[in-house]
Amino acid sequence: MESIVRLHFYLGSSNKKQSASASIIKYNNELYVATAAHCIYDVLHQEKARDIYIEVRNKKNIYIKVPVIILPKKWASTGNLSFDYAFGKISTTSLNKEDLEYFEPYFNFKENINKKTEMYLGGYPISFLNTKQKISQGKLNLMFLKEEGLIGIQSNLKSGVSGGPCFLKKEDKYYQLGVASFKIRKFKKTVWTTTWDNNALRILENLHCSNKMEGYIFI
Repeated sequence: MESIVRLHFYLGSSNKKQSASASIIKYNNELYVATAAHCIYDVLHQEKARDIYIEVRNKKNIYIKVPVIILPKKWASTGNLSFDYAFGKISTTSLNKEDLEYFEPYFNFKENINKKTEMYLGGYPISFLNTKQKISQGKLNLMFLKEEGLIGIQSNLKSGVSGGPCFLKKEDKYYQLGVASFKIRKFKKTVWTTTWDNNALRILENLHCSNKMEGYIFI
């Protein structure tokens, strides 16, 4: 799926390029990149990512700059995983937007999700030889959905998938609900995803026309 992309960046003053997973979404006829906040903002050292771009893999790899990316200030100040998401503008001036695959963002979905819902997780797990896109589908753990907005998906995907999309398919369309966030020892074979709420929707509603919003960090 070309809508699942690799995110490349440098963190803080480091000259070592780092990578994570991300996705392309379409909202109000504009294309954006979605990823996890922890991929581009290190809470422990309070360091931001810089020189961010995405790599779209198809017959010929495409590299697209991400000039602006936003994350909730609550992530930076607390590290609360309920706010582990970020959205960014992508520069498509030299591209035909219709040539890029994308997910439709899905908000306010909690009442329509149950343990039998077929949900998928995608990304680029880190590999020493060749980092390839992986997609998995497994049983859901919804114990933290109502309060924290977290969905657990049974998966063996490893480091590097952080920021990749959590999505489902409806009537031949792919809808993204959130992004891969973390694993914990108690649930060794489960990847926890941070879902999108109205605070996430607010970013998309304002990102195309603003470079400053209270409660959010612009990179």
